[in-house]
Amino acid sequence: MIGVRRCGIRVLNTRASSTSAETAPQYPEIKDITWRGRRKDEAAAWSKKIQDLGTVEEKLLAVNMPRHYGWKCIMLRDGMQFYDSLPLCQHLTKTHLVDGLPSIYNTNEAEEAATQLANEVKSEVEEALVFEMSRSAPKEVTKTADVEAERVSRVMETLSAVIVSKLGKHCPHLKDVVSSPKPR
Repeated sequence: MIGVRRCGIRVLNTRASSTSAETAPQYPEIKDITWRGRRKDEAAAWSKKIQDLGTVEEKLLAVNMPRHYGWKCIMLRDGMQFYDSLPLCQHLTKTHLVDGLPSIYNTNEAEEAATQLANEVKSEVEEALVFEMSRSAPKEVTKTADVEAERVSRVMETLSAVIVSKLGKHCPHLKDVVSSPKPR
């Protein structure tokens, strides 16, 4: 029915219009007005907003800006051991455990090669240890702890040099190794 006004009198037209019968009525969507429903709608709108951004940088900024460039961190320390903390550590570090070693390490060939290389390097390592332990400390070092730290540092440098030089001919990737005993 359509109401039509003619000469100040309202007249009802009982003819059905063709457009109203052909199209289905459009109703607004029904929204959940509970607290969880509103949070769900907010999360969906935020997720849609992030997906609509163009580049990865824009997405990272949009995610991190409400928290001022980052989220809260969890400090993991060696002394803090919690009951059943492996799943938490795996989740935080994005790692997983693999049972056993790869098959290449379980062959006799690898064990024989390692034994042969160890025997080849053994005498040079022993000589380097004897030499470095018999050397006297530098005169500028006076404290006992400093003398011991200097001695350990020299031993480590010498052992590293001996092992790399001896194993370099069998393991060509060791020729490019640059080792620093004092990290940054």
